Amino acid sequence: MADANSILASLALAEVGEEPLTSLLDAGKAAQVVNLVLPQARGEIFDLPVSWKFATSRVQLDQLSTAPDFGYLYQYKLPPHCRRIIATVDENGDEIQYKYRREVYISGPNYTPVLLCNQEECRILFIANIVNPGLWPAWFSKLVVLNMAIMIAKPLTREVRMKLNLLYAWKDAYNLAKAVNDMEDIDVSDKNRNLDLGNNDVLEAASSIDPNRVNELLYPGW
Repeated sequence: MADANSILASLALAEVGEEPLTSLLDAGKAAQVVNLVLPQARGEIFDLPVSWKFATSRVQLDQLSTAPDFGYLYQYKLPPHCRRIIATVDENGDEIQYKYRREVYISGPNYTPVLLCNQEECRILFIANIVNPGLWPAWFSKLVVLNMAIMIAKPLTREVRMKLNLLYAWKDAYNLAKAVNDMEDIDVSDKNRNLDLGNNDVLEAASSIDPNRVNELLYPGW
């Protein structure tokens, strides 16, 4: 049975009319291309300006014994699976409590990702780098698949029109993913208690980032 990444690659290949893989270790150009683009295609979706709920985690950071040279009082070691910091929070809730800066601490040959702040304790919400596609929602997998397909379309097919069609499909998948993600922990209040969460107005309202702007960021010049 093919593993989750092989299935992801095969779905991307299907989008451009290519045969599926039995494994990422298959011989041939298709396997070489999907192996090349998979980490980038996955990383770009994780790095979109969206707080993906399924990948959001929280942690109290460990303070390093060495303070920053200047500017801040403390530095804290970030988890190795921290893809992106969402916010610093207090111990009781999710309110942003204080400013911070993400940097890297260099000590000899060692490079340590750190967070700098002026607090004696530091807690963060962050996007975890979940590389196992089996842990992704289907709508997130679809985004990664289409992102891979956009990347492999030209080297495998040389058809420019196909890449344009995939880009339109990516925009639609992004709008749906953003809307579903925004609804996963929507507050029940007087303002939204009676909303029909399945109607198009709510879906459009939940998708607050202009997909054309996202396209410009990911694919400048298109």
